[in-house]
Amino acid sequence: MTVLRVVLASMFVFMAAYTIPVVLNEGINLLPIFFADALGFDWTGQFVVDFAMFLGLAALWIAWRHGFSGSAILLALATIFGGMTFLAAYLFVQTYRASTVQEIILPVR
Repeated sequence: MTVLRVVLASMFVFMAAYTIPVVLNEGINLLPIFFADALGFDWTGQFVVDFAMFLGLAALWIAWRHGFSGSAILLALATIFGGMTFLAAYLFVQTYRASTVQEIILPVR
């Protein structure tokens, strides 16, 4: 689990460090840029749509893992809007709540 924690912490730090200057330069208004790129039908659009599907799948997994409760839906929304920064932090915390990777993947009991 130690290697997984190091990878997740590194991902979180990298994404946070990358996101801060992007927000300072571009602003927080991501959705118009996202939809414009997605509708461009070019490689940027393909990447954006592909990434959005990964975020949707991760959000669906987290909602399922937490039994589609109210808090599960909030976690799923945080996954969609927080991307890897949120998901890395979420999984990092889960590595301390579980003793095996299987416990992280399966539903919370």
